[in-house]
Amino acid sequence: MTDQKNFAGRFHLWFNIIMIILYTVLGVLLLFVLHFESLPALNTKMIGGVLLLYASYRGYKIYKTYLTRTGPDQTNAGR
Repeated sequence: MTDQKNFAGRFHLWFNIIMIILYTVLGVLLLFVLHFESLPALNTKMIGGVLLLYASYRGYKIYKTYLTRTGPDQTNAGR
C-alpha cells in the first residue's frame, strides 16, 4: 500500500511539473512568438498572459503542497 501511495504521489508531482512547464511555454509562445490571423492580437496576448498566471498559480500550489512538507492531505488540518 505504501508503494502505491508513493508512486501515486510522485506521479502527481511530476504530472503537475510537466503541466506547469507546458502552460509556461505556451503562454510565452502566445505572448511573443505566435500570431494567428483569425484571432486578434490583443486576444492572443490576453490568453498568453492568463496561461502564465495560471502556471504561476499552479507552481505556487505545488510549492506549498510538496516543498513545505505539509502534503496534500494535511493542508486543511488546522481548520
